[in-house]
Amino acid sequence: MRFQSPYYNVSVLPENFCHPKARLYDLTPTPLARVFSMTLSIKAKLALSFTLLTTFIVAIGVISLKEMAVLKDRNDKIVHEDFQALRDLDELAIIQERIQNLMRDYVMIDKGPLHDQIEHELEALEHEEKELIKTSYGHAAAKEVAVLDKFVALRTQLEAVNAEVIALFKEGKLEEAALKLVTEGGKFDKAILKLIHDFSEEESIILEEEVQRSEQEYNLAWFELMGIIIGALVFSLLVGFSMVRSISRGLNSAKTLSKQVADGNLTATVDNRRKDEIGELLTDLNRMVADLRRTVGDVTSSASNVAAGAIQISATSNQLQEVSITQAAATEEASASVEEIAASISSTADNAHQTEALAHEAAEMARNSGHAVNEATKHMDSIVEKIQVVQEIARQTDLLALNAAVEAARAGEHGRGFAVVASEVRKLAERSQEAAAEINTLTSVTVESSQTAMTMMDELVPSISNTSKLVSNISTSNSEITKGIEQIGIVVGQVDCSTQTNTAASEELSVTAEELASQARVLRDAISVFDLGEAGQADSPAPSAKAPTAPSAPVAAAPAPATAAPQSSTGISLDLGDDADEVDFTPANSKAA
Repeated sequence: MRFQSPYYNVSVLPENFCHPKARLYDLTPTPLARVFSMTLSIKAKLALSFTLLTTFIVAIGVISLKEMAVLKDRNDKIVHEDFQALRDLDELAIIQERIQNLMRDYVMIDKGPLHDQIEHELEALEHEEKELIKTSYGHAAAKEVAVLDKFVALRTQLEAVNAEVIALFKEGKLEEAALKLVTEGGKFDKAILKLIHDFSEEESIILEEEVQRSEQEYNLAWFELMGIIIGALVFSLLVGFSMVRSISRGLNSAKTLSKQVADGNLTATVDNRRKDEIGELLTDLNRMVADLRRTVGDVTSSASNVAAGAIQISATSNQLQEVSITQAAATEEASASVEEIAASISSTADNAHQTEALAHEAAEMARNSGHAVNEATKHMDSIVEKIQVVQEIARQTDLLALNAAVEAARAGEHGRGFAVVASEVRKLAERSQEAAAEINTLTSVTVESSQTAMTMMDELVPSISNTSKLVSNISTSNSEITKGIEQIGIVVGQVDCSTQTNTAASEELSVTAEELASQARVLRDAISVFDLGEAGQADSPAPSAKAPTAPSAPVAAAPAPATAAPQSSTGISLDLGDDADEVDFTPANSKAA
């Protein structure tokens, strides 16, 4: 037997479709199954599957509840209608039998207190029987009502017989009472028993029919439930197999791709047309492989560039080392020259101090000379005044000599000697006058020279003072120059230290560059396990071993101020993962002093 489910074409054994050992084969997915497995998400598949399974379970529950309700109604009908009527008649028959037994006891014993007790029990049983009859009428069907009517009619007649028996017994007619009880009472008693027996037979047949009908309904409900359960089980197996097959195929594709990537093949991808979470996973894996292929290609290219850069850094560090050595030698020479300049400046400063002292002494002597020239000029004025007096005396003497000569000439021979004396006196007066004129002239020249010397002294003193100040400024400048030279010496020493540090750093940089080149080779070898295809291999050039061209002459850098902060440069931190065999490259920060 072959049928087609919504998801698979299924073939089963034709003998018993519901047989639990029926073989299933030819499970080929239908187009609906392919759409179900490729289009819907796993969440939607699970939701749909559990919804359908819940529908099956609800259907099973509804049908079970419905059939249970039908069976309950039928059992209630059997118990509360059919069986209840039979039980009521059976109880009525028991009560009636007890009444008839009490009537026989009543007739058989002698008169006494027991008769009153029997009469009370008879009244109680008759009352109970009436209540039971009334109750039976309340829930009896039409057929049970007819039987109850017959029972009531027979009971009424039997009560009349029992009443007559009691009356005959009380009248003392014991034999008649016993005979009436046995004959007439027995006839009605048998009629009641027959009525109840016939009704019981009919009800037993009806009960058997109801039981058979209940069994048939139970069997029908059982088969319906079993069919639904088997259908739900088959559906669950098919849906579960479909989902497991769909998920396993997607996971196998992801596993295959992951294995290929783990083996280093970055050219592999998965043909994915699914729209569910597995499809999203495969899409993400494809994108991850593409990104990883691009990243590995970039890393390979970067490793090549790092190797080439490391070679260039090594050559540059060697050149920097040579320049640093040359700079160190030049720095030592500059330091010696600075020391010589400092010694010369120190000697110049001492000479400047001595010159300053001499300038102060010369200024003081010039001031004293000025005062002396000023005093001499004043004395010259006094001398000029005195010479003018002498000239006046000589003029007057010359006049007196002239008068004496005139008088001697008048005297003749007697005044010849006086004339000679007057002549000599006149000559002396003339000579005194000439000498006084020369002295006056010399004195005037001397005064002019003194005034000129005084003017020059007045001009010389400020010049000497200015010279002293200039010498003092020169001394101060020499002191500042000395401090500057000392600072230059310190800076030169720092430059020397920096040069030595740069030399050591150049050596470290050369070693670091070699280590970086080695790490780049290790990185390239580590990445070489990945297959990037032709495009990926073309994108990763080999590192160039060509060293950078050395500059024709070192570039002189301006010396940094003494207070400048040192510059720091940070290198590259390269970490390729948690491999135990890797060597992480993290160069230390190099600081310039």
